[in-house]
Amino acid sequence: MDCRNWEAWRDRMPGADPNVVHVRGECIVASSSIELELRPGNEGVVDDPKLLVLELVSREPPAGDTTVAEKEVSWRDVAGETVTNVRIQGEASASIQVRDVQLRDDA
Repeated sequence: MDCRNWEAWRDRMPGADPNVVHVRGECIVASSSIELELRPGNEGVVDDPKLLVLELVSREPPAGDTTVAEKEVSWRDVAGETVTNVRIQGEASASIQVRDVQLRDDA
């Protein structure tokens, strides 16, 4: 699996929850039937309040097609205002700096 174009951001628009972190990336998978999920991962021994660790996992149904596909995978949840970095582990590996952005209402 080839994953790229990872992004992480916190919406700084007035009224948005500053504790919510958004993460997304794109993965090339061997079958369009494969489902991707980002979920909280294990940070390890050192507790770093600035680091959010997510694990990328895939599930392939017993019978699926063999069409190569590009799929977006994303995660959004409360992570805390102190988070400045996201580490992706599991079936992909990436380190992403969390950006502050102001999303428009019509975005």
